[in-house]
Amino acid sequence: MPELRELTYKDVTRRLRQLGFRFYRHGKGSHELWMRDSDGRVVPVPHHRGKTIRKDMGAQ
Repeated sequence: MPELRELTYKDVTRRLRQLGFRFYRHGKGSHELWMRDSDGRVVPVPHHRGKTIRKDMGAQ
């Protein structure tokens, strides 16, 4: 399985828009919720200035 690279907030939101997601609302802290209307799926996206988003964020 290919290794996922770190992405910026801008890269993640661009890809989510391409997949049919839209900004839904602000979540807790510095997170945003993005929703896809076709199936109602909601995805939390961290928005930390100057930091990249890694696959293993929050994993232990």
